[in-house]
Amino acid sequence: MTKVISLANFASKKKSNKLSPFSDLIWFTELREGINLLAEKDQELIFKNIKYNYYNEYVHYVRTQSLENSYSFIDYLKKSLDLNKPFKVFHGVDFTGEQSMSRLSVKDWRNIADIIVRLSLLYSLNLSTDKICPTSLAVQYDWELVQMDVKYE
Repeated sequence: MTKVISLANFASKKKSNKLSPFSDLIWFTELREGINLLAEKDQELIFKNIKYNYYNEYVHYVRTQSLENSYSFIDYLKKSLDLNKPFKVFHGVDFTGEQSMSRLSVKDWRNIADIIVRLSLLYSLNLSTDKICPTSLAVQYDWELVQMDVKYE
């Protein structure tokens, strides 16, 4: 179960305004707005993908802990996933053709997908997003072709 989402239109809008000094690098600010908007816009679909990929683990946990009727899937996610730290969750997020953009590596695309999923889950699980933004998450990752050009908010 996957959902194809697009980030290219956000990056291309910013590309003409702010060029990197190195042709292979892309500034994080070129991606930040798109990441945030996709996390909000696709939160329902991302949550469905998370549920599809984690439901069996949830059922196993509920059965082994004898929590049959008192423990929701949302409770399980809140306890199991630490959204304040990077993780590689099975989320089913794929990108359209912009993944072939030579300006980003496969690792950078994985980081972007992880950030989108983390932000989206914060919205879906009704957790506080006051101190968390794309930039504060991005500084937690190792990037190959993305350059951090802003201090985190």
